[in-house]
Amino acid sequence: MATRFVDRHDRRSARHAGVPVGVSRYRSTPERLDVPFREYDSSQSTLCGFDIETCETIHSASGFAYRIDDVFTFSGDTVVSESVARFADGSSVLVHDCAYYDEEEMNHATPHQLGQTLADVDIDDFYLAHFYPDAAANADAMRRTVSEYVPATVHIPADLETIQIQASE
Repeated sequence: MATRFVDRHDRRSARHAGVPVGVSRYRSTPERLDVPFREYDSSQSTLCGFDIETCETIHSASGFAYRIDDVFTFSGDTVVSESVARFADGSSVLVHDCAYYDEEEMNHATPHQLGQTLADVDIDDFYLAHFYPDAAANADAMRRTVSEYVPATVHIPADLETIQIQASE
């Protein structure tokens, strides 16, 4: 997985960064553009003035969740797990995989699983992402299900929607 970061002091500069496994996958994909990457081997780094942490996730291939300062946590493609729940605790915004509506699936989360596992996690805004077609058709029901468990405001972002997040200074 690679992530684009924009320097909070120079919005024109953009950098792509990621853990080595994600960067090597990105670089090996023939249709990708040739962009400069900075690889990080550690679970904590600083990039463009942001503190970046990673947490290993559970999926069919290696994956990582990312936490940027105490503002934003992104689960990546994963099941819901206690380790990601602890990792996201205290973050203002969490974006989490919720690919299936009500089916048990080994590599992705469902609304009930998310709600039950994240019920005590302190986050303000919770965005459900990575819907498969049957899930997309039930997006509002999925939002309501997760909302039954978590005190956070649960959102269903539109494809390509940009979410403005105020960084803590």
